Amino acid sequence: MLFINSTNRQKRCDGYSDTGLISLTRKVFVVEDERAFMDVYRRIFEMIDLEISDWAFSGEEAVEKLRTAKSRPDLIIMDHRLPKMNGVETMNEIFKIDPRAKVLFVSADEKARKLALENGATDFILKPFSLAEFTEKIADCLKKTKKPKK
Repeated sequence: MLFINSTNRQKRCDGYSDTGLISLTRKVFVVEDERAFMDVYRRIFEMIDLEISDWAFSGEEAVEKLRTAKSRPDLIIMDHRLPKMNGVETMNEIFKIDPRAKVLFVSADEKARKLALENGATDFILKPFSLAEFTEKIADCLKKTKKPKK
């Protein structure tokens, strides 16, 4: 269950019940070439207490930023249609850096679903999506234990 801003309960996005436990802010890395979507993501993540650790507008930029990052994000939101290197290619390069990376693949291309999941994506969501559907997918991904891709 996801909780959003409220005066009498904590902001939670990890699926646990609101028992007064301290919520740790989860960090998300976003790979998206459309700036309009970046603004949408920023607003959604603020509502559910997720922090954008960084973002990239291309696959190459994402790989370079993750290669030099001091810490790893809890989740990577990955678009499929990116300049030069598509989302699946980018994800495979990221797995070389962090085999346990959790990747929520986001695409308007239904054909990308099978390819993304076969290549190790934690989950997939089709654009356009509802706020409820997106936040539920995020919570599910954050709860999953990721085995390294072989």
